Amino acid sequence: MDEVVFRMEQNLEAFQVRMGMAAESGMRIVRQASDEGRNMALRALRDPSFDGVRNSFQSIWSSCLELLERIRHSAVDMADPNFLYDQLQLYFRDEISRNNMFFVCVGLGLGTAGGFLLGLWLARPSVSAPVMKSISCSYFGAAESVSLTRVSVPQMFSDTDILIRIRAASFHRLDEQITRGYGRTLRRMISNTPETPLVLGRAAAGVVEAVGRDCRSGLEIGDEVWLVAPWYAPGVAAEVAVVPESRVGRKPFITGFEGAASLPYSGCVAMGALKQADLGEHNCAGKRILVQDGCSPVGCVLTQLAKKWGATVTATCYVRSVPVIRALGK
Repeated sequence: MDEVVFRMEQNLEAFQVRMGMAAESGMRIVRQASDEGRNMALRALRDPSFDGVRNSFQSIWSSCLELLERIRHSAVDMADPNFLYDQLQLYFRDEISRNNMFFVCVGLGLGTAGGFLLGLWLARPSVSAPVMKSISCSYFGAAESVSLTRVSVPQMFSDTDILIRIRAASFHRLDEQITRGYGRTLRRMISNTPETPLVLGRAAAGVVEAVGRDCRSGLEIGDEVWLVAPWYAPGVAAEVAVVPESRVGRKPFITGFEGAASLPYSGCVAMGALKQADLGEHNCAGKRILVQDGCSPVGCVLTQLAKKWGATVTATCYVRSVPVIRALGK
């Protein structure tokens, strides 16, 4: 064990000696390189070809000192009020110079004021328009374009408009045709609003939230109403709808919102068809009436009215709808 320790000490001493010799050799090389670099720099400075570069640097330095001296003298002169007064008199010695300065000052003033106002306009807080949920058509051409969409809340532009909070809405076959472009040309002619998204739904029921000051319908805020939208107008299947007072009526008290929303549009179409056929409560008795597609919303209304007025009604429908048609005729 002692021999191992002795040999390790010998190896350590030999390593220290080698490291000391290497350090001395490195320092010697560094000193030699620095001496050679210094000698080369001295020879370059003493070389006659370097005189041109040295003279150039000296002339540049002299020019900089002279420029600084001129700036100092100019600053001292500019601080003297008498000097400034003399220079201004020299500049405004004629009418043209005075006019030019006047227009320059006016331009600077207008430009500063315009920039300030433009900055205020650009920095104004952006107020987003209120939006609501609606069943809308995003593009024309297919029923797949119908989806739940956020649209702008309608505004009351006329004094006879009524703002209604919708509780229930109904859709008809006409809404499917509208999604395929029905009535698109007429809507372009009578409305300046974008074509899409177009709210669907031809009839709805809800509660009155605002009434125009010139309305003569007798409706008040809080009244339960039903309403209808023609084919050329935006639909009412949304959270809020604005319609003229001529398309709104007070909802029957015993009828719920869902039932009331299903009747206005189909009832209007049915009454229009009966009027066109010159059929009414006083001349239907004993007549035979054919109702095509009697299980449709309009057909259901026609069947019940004609039956109530004493006519013999024949209705066409799918086989699965026969029980419904028979129930309507009882």
